[in-house]
Amino acid sequence: MITAEHLLLRYGRTRRGFAFFCSALFLGGALAQPSRAAFIDGYALHHFTLTNVEADGSVATPDGGLSIVITGGNYGTGLSGWTDLTIAALGSGILTFDYWYSSLDLPGYDWAGYLLGGFFVPLADSDGQSGTVAVPVSSGQLFGWRVATLDNTFEPGLLTLSAFSAPAGGAPVPEPGSWMLMLAGMAGAVVVRRRKNRAGSARRNRHE
Repeated sequence: MITAEHLLLRYGRTRRGFAFFCSALFLGGALAQPSRAAFIDGYALHHFTLTNVEADGSVATPDGGLSIVITGGNYGTGLSGWTDLTIAALGSGILTFDYWYSSLDLPGYDWAGYLLGGFFVPLADSDGQSGTVAVPVSSGQLFGWRVATLDNTFEPGLLTLSAFSAPAGGAPVPEPGSWMLMLAGMAGAVVVRRRKNRAGSARRNRHE
């Protein structure tokens, strides 16, 4: 396997080669993205938990994970209730998503929002409301969405979520500044190794 140290040994023999190596390593670190787009892999729909409290809500993905639709309760009891879809964050970072809310009921009788660490943040209670949300989450923190109903009658609220991105966990990606520190450390190690090799060769030549 070719490692960064191998590349440094190969290209770091001249100033031009060393500059090339620095640029490649810096760009590689700057362009790395530690997140998953859409509802896939660890954030696939089957990893989420659907919870109904005095409701008969449901969830579905009509496009294989690009978006999901949460349908709130509407089973005619006249009682309030809610439908939650939750999961624990796989890593720490920024969670983002787009939402679009629709309902044939009167404004205020059904509403939707997101859940974060046990808190509910309302986003919409009228047909056609939409927007984009970006919030920080910590690894293991519970987050998700809720569609609530005041009376479980006259059509449910529907919350459509898309453009979803959340921290995927794993080893954190170093910032560009950290990459340069790593580079300096590797360069120092290579210099020390070269000096040792030269010193060993010089000693062998004296004994010959």
